[in-house]
Amino acid sequence: MLDKAINPMLDDDDEVTTAVVNPMLEDEEVSEPVVSAGRFTGLRLPTRPDVAAPVKPEAPVKVPQQQPPVVAATRVPVTPAKKKPHRLGGPVVKPENIGKEGYDSLGRKKTGSPRFKPTELDALFLAHLAKFRVAYAEDLAELAYAKQLPMNAATATPTLLSERAVTKRLERLRAKGYVATRNDKRGKTVWGATQDGVEVARSFGLLAHENDAHPKLFTDMGWSPSDHFLQISRIAARFASPAGMFQDTLDVGPVAHSALVAEHQIGSAFARATDRWTALKGDGRELDYPAFRESVLATAQKKVEEGRLSWNEMLSAYPVLWMIGNYGDEKQAHPCDFIVNREATRTGPHSESIAVEVELSIKSWDEYVALLRSFAKELSTLAVFGYVVYLVPTNKTGRDIEKMLRAVDRSEDLGLFDSGRFLVLPIYNRDGSNLELRRKLGD
Repeated sequence: MLDKAINPMLDDDDEVTTAVVNPMLEDEEVSEPVVSAGRFTGLRLPTRPDVAAPVKPEAPVKVPQQQPPVVAATRVPVTPAKKKPHRLGGPVVKPENIGKEGYDSLGRKKTGSPRFKPTELDALFLAHLAKFRVAYAEDLAELAYAKQLPMNAATATPTLLSERAVTKRLERLRAKGYVATRNDKRGKTVWGATQDGVEVARSFGLLAHENDAHPKLFTDMGWSPSDHFLQISRIAARFASPAGMFQDTLDVGPVAHSALVAEHQIGSAFARATDRWTALKGDGRELDYPAFRESVLATAQKKVEEGRLSWNEMLSAYPVLWMIGNYGDEKQAHPCDFIVNREATRTGPHSESIAVEVELSIKSWDEYVALLRSFAKELSTLAVFGYVVYLVPTNKTGRDIEKMLRAVDRSEDLGLFDSGRFLVLPIYNRDGSNLELRRKLGD
């Protein structure tokens, strides 16, 4: 029995039948009952007990697939790879290469960094080592300023290179075979250039003249580098330093490295002039070297007066004049330890070039008498040298050397110290401390 559904929207409580009129059809009735899907379809209404619940479809039963039978793999015999021998210590050692250039003390080739190429600063270090043979890293550090960061370049005060930075550069140069090392008497590392290093310096336009590099390089030394050579190298580097280390004492600013004339360069010029000296002796003119040098100087000055040479060209035309005539000594000739050539700015008959003597041990009275007489002769004319400077250590030996020089000057009435052109200066370490050359027992 059908229940009546009362629609409150209808006035007469009309019954709702299952006949539904389709507006798309012309007055045709739908005979089958239709459940309208409207806004109430989402509601879950309670079911009546007399209405059977719909039967849920059963889920399909999952039937396991049958796995294929496992077939045993055939074992193939594997040949073990041959192990490479373990190499301890880097490259292969070849005893036949021990001692050769470009190899280390164990005969291993020094390869270095494949990307490393020497720079202009490296070439400057190599040129200094080629000319003065030996140097400490801390002394080479005085040849250039460290690079400043771009943001600080305008305001920061320039500082010299650090010893550590220079040591790293030298180690890379050593790996390429451009430098070599030895130890001094106190076990400190000393650096020197090889022949390959000399060629690198020349490729950068340094060591322009054939005799600029020492004929016997660092690798040709059969002895431990002496303190004398090391201090000569140190003072030469300080004259070339951009910091102008002799500005206060000598009123001399930084000089070009090429303006440093080493002792072997003086000797080379002297050797080339001995042929003429020998020829004069063959003609019956028995000239000692001081007299021969005076004749050469007179010839050079005459050419300048005639306009055939300028004052700043005189010594480059007659480099034998760098060798001082030693009056009263059997050797007759005295090469300075090195010379600061300032002839490039010379405009008149008086020179401003400096003869440098690095004195680490005291000489005899007679030796100083002969030397100081020669220096007095030079400074009386100023034709070749304008100053003579002695560099001495800051210890008792240095003080005794200065006392001896002053005593000889007074005894011979030379007036060297009173002239202001003969000076004795101390050698300090880079940090300003006193130079104490402590020697081993027996040195």
